[in-house]
Amino acid sequence: MQGLQEVFDLKPKELSWITCGYMGAIGSGQTTCGLLISAAAALGLACGKGKSGTPEENETERARAIALVNELYRDFIDKFHSTECKTLLDFDFSIEEPSRFIKEKIYENKCDTFMDFIMNRCMDIAEQKKIS
Repeated sequence: MQGLQEVFDLKPKELSWITCGYMGAIGSGQTTCGLLISAAAALGLACGKGKSGTPEENETERARAIALVNELYRDFIDKFHSTECKTLLDFDFSIEEPSRFIKEKIYENKCDTFMDFIMNRCMDIAEQKKIS
């Protein structure tokens, strides 16, 4: 979320807290990769930036957010074949010690690769001005 705040010029800093509790797919490992969840939140915020009212009151921007999130997820699945944290990491946070994940730097060859992919796709979206 913090990196995407910069990409989409989203402020205030408090927005970086939106997904901070989502480590290890909320301890279950059986839900969507937190990087994708954060990217979906950032894309929604970016599409609604400067708008008044709810997404339902701004259907064009809401539809754009839905399309962009769907595009990101499809691209991610095409590349990594899943969005499930446990499958992507081959690490189950519900039965394995999270400190081992950090200590052994399991994230380096996994999460870092996913983050790089997501950041590049979101920067492409920003550069192509798909968000007004």
